[in-house]
Amino acid sequence: FPWRNSLLDVMGRGSTASGRGAVQVDYSVEIGPLGAVFFRVFNGYAESLIDYNRSVTRVGVGVALQR
Repeated sequence: FPWRNSLLDVMGRGSTASGRGAVQVDYSVEIGPLGAVFFRVFNGYAESLIDYNRSVTRVGVGVALQR
């Protein structure tokens, strides 16, 4: 990575019975002693209970106070 203080996290899950799954990729960069800025991409089923039965794609940007 171009920065030493960056973090990449990949999560994947799936079910062979239903054929459904999800992938989530998080990337964060430390912005100082107080926290980090992060980017998240989610694609799949069951990110929340509301979306358990449909496929969604979400992109998020945020600030984490602790990493």
